[in-house]
Amino acid sequence: MFKCVKDDTYNIKSWKTAHELNPSEMTKETVDWYATTLNFSFWSEDENKKYMVRYKGKEYTGYWSWIAALNRALDNGIKLTDPKFYANITKEKLSEILKSDSNYEIPLLEERAQVLQEAGKKLVEKYDGSFVNCIEKCEKSAESLLKLVVEEFPSYRDVAEYNGKKGW
Repeated sequence: MFKCVKDDTYNIKSWKTAHELNPSEMTKETVDWYATTLNFSFWSEDENKKYMVRYKGKEYTGYWSWIAALNRALDNGIKLTDPKFYANITKEKLSEILKSDSNYEIPLLEERAQVLQEAGKKLVEKYDGSFVNCIEKCEKSAESLLKLVVEEFPSYRDVAEYNGKKGW
């Protein structure tokens, strides 16, 4: 990865076109697309029981199954990237939206619903319903954005305790 970035063969422009499911242009909606916060835990204990989504004639598993389900929802008019929508989403509604084509539920469905509700409520209450406003508040400082995300969105506080000490 480092070599590709150094050689400029991997950059923002190439990333957008690196996979057919990625958004092709940068808009406010694209930022909110990336900020839906469900990009975690796609593996199954049993490799024969994979969460799989069919989208536009192809089958996707792992991370791409989530992206396919997200894009499928948007294609069907479901505003899954809108914090006003997902601030009050139920586990049942999310299950319906992320329905697998392999008869296996997406892992950690309840946790995903909770993370969406938590992030959506914060974005609506404090950031006028868009992650773009979080970015703008940080005035082009990645460090400030990281601090804001960790402080404002508890699901991003990836802290563990080891030998009595907490750390990142």
